[in-house]
Amino acid sequence: TKVKKEQFTNVLDDIKKFISEYPSKDTFINDLKNSEYYVNILLDILVKLNKEHNVDYIKICVTGGVMDAKKKGEPGELKMNLEQTKAVCDKAHEFGYKVASHTESNVGIKVALQAGVDTIEHGSLMDDNDIKLFKEKGSVDVLTISPSLPLALFDPSVTKLDEMCVYNSNYLKDGMIEGAKKCLENGVVVGLGTDASCPFVAPYDSRLFKGQYIL
Repeated sequence: TKVKKEQFTNVLDDIKKFISEYPSKDTFINDLKNSEYYVNILLDILVKLNKEHNVDYIKICVTGGVMDAKKKGEPGELKMNLEQTKAVCDKAHEFGYKVASHTESNVGIKVALQAGVDTIEHGSLMDDNDIKLFKEKGSVDVLTISPSLPLALFDPSVTKLDEMCVYNSNYLKDGMIEGAKKCLENGVVVGLGTDASCPFVAPYDSRLFKGQYIL
C-alpha cells in the first residue's frame, strides 16, 4: 500500500527535531552506537511510524531463533533487553495497539512479559514465575510448532539444515509444547498460530494438527 508523504510529517518532524539537538555529527554517531536512551527514542519513533501506516498491531523480535543460534540448546538468543522492549510496549499501548513478540527462549519470555508484551509468539519452557507474569499481565501464549516439526523431523537432506539447527529445532519444539501445556494447566490462554511464511508449513489445516500435541 502506498502511503502519502503527508502521513509521515509528524514522524519526520520528530526525527529532525531529535537530530537537530545534537551539537555535532560525531556526537550523534557516537550516541547512535552507545546510547540506550537514543535507541529507545528511535524505537518510540518507529512505533509512531507504524501508527502512520495504520497497522493492526506491533510485532517485535525479543529473541532470535533456530537459524541464528550460536549454541546447541540455546535457540532464541536475546535480541532486545527489558528497557528496549518496554519502550515499544509503552508507546504501542499508549496508541491502543497490542504487541506481539517473536520469543523462543525462557529468558526471552521473562523479558517480554515483564515489559508488557501481549502475546508470546512461539514460546519455550516456562516456570511458575512465568505463569504468574502471564496472569498479571493478561498475556497469551501463541503456539506455533508447524515449522519446528518438519525442521526437527525431516531428513537434513530435505531441510538443508546443519546438525546444530536440527538439534535446536527439536529443543524448541519440545520447549514450546511443554510451555503451552503448563499454560493450559494453569489457566493461561493459549492460541494456535500458523507461522505460515516458514518452509513446509500448511497454514490452513495446521491448527487442528497442533492441538493433538497439547491436549
